[in-house]
Amino acid sequence: SLELERLADLAARSASASQSSGVIDAMVVRIEQVQYVMPFQAIDQIITFPASKIVRVSAVGDRSVISLQNGEFADLLDLRSADGGWRDRPVQQGAAGDEEVSVQLVVSRSQGRAIAVFVDELIGQQTVHPRPLSGYLGGMRGVAGYAILKTGDVGMLLDVNSLAVAA
Repeated sequence: SLELERLADLAARSASASQSSGVIDAMVVRIEQVQYVMPFQAIDQIITFPASKIVRVSAVGDRSVISLQNGEFADLLDLRSADGGWRDRPVQQGAAGDEEVSVQLVVSRSQGRAIAVFVDELIGQQTVHPRPLSGYLGGMRGVAGYAILKTGDVGMLLDVNSLAVAA
């Protein structure tokens, strides 16, 4: 029937698109209400870091940095911003006598620099089919595309090279 042929054609085009875009293994993270996909090949390490050890360095544009175990410094980035840009997050300290406040960071390397991204939750590993953004969304800074996650939600695919430029 014509309907079966149409469905078969749609399935073939969908399979062809999946093969041409490839698949990637990635870590899915949540930052506020948004889920992001970070390719494993772009992740150097995932760490829980004491907020009290985050240092603001005024000599480099008043940015926040952390010292990694190898002595290297990583710029801290937060993907939350009212104007859509990248900025570093002021970290709230606990009151005196409180437990140490820690933050979760995903550290990536690009263009010879270490970049640490604040995350609220590590959701887990998934194999995803990345898709390009088009139209108005195609110009989003720091986002290379999207992927449909196992839950059916959309995850935004981070572009680590853009993050390094923005830092």
